[in-house]
Amino acid sequence: MFKTTTPTLTDSNVFLILINGKNNCEVDGEWYNAYLDKPVKFKSTINLLVQIDTFLDENGFTQRSNQLRSFTGKEETEYQEFTVNKNKPDFSFFDKKGELFTARINIHSRINSTWQGDIYIDKINETFSFKSVLQLLTYITEIYNKF
Repeated sequence: MFKTTTPTLTDSNVFLILINGKNNCEVDGEWYNAYLDKPVKFKSTINLLVQIDTFLDENGFTQRSNQLRSFTGKEETEYQEFTVNKNKPDFSFFDKKGELFTARINIHSRINSTWQGDIYIDKINETFSFKSVLQLLTYITEIYNKF
């Protein structure tokens, strides 16, 4: 694991993840972003990743590395849409804590069909860099198994 600096909380690419419980070997909880009016609940790590990826796609940060191309128009999505308030970001929720642990994820880029960034884990007070979603999942799983 690579140690880096603690992520900043000022951009739409920073997410606060509250891990509240274990459900059949999966994490559940909710995530926050400064530009959302309310938290988004998730029931699995895959659900969490799809929701965040959808949020990033809808808000243009960071730009998708693989754009959908179609000759028939815009493809319909089955994922939820997010109501974003870009004019007045709210950072007051960043002091919230998950029941098991809390993670702050800072996504720097989405290159080669995956994410690159940092994850800060509050329970161990450490920050790690990740170069792929798989590496991010590994960090979350390692911490999850400790608690």
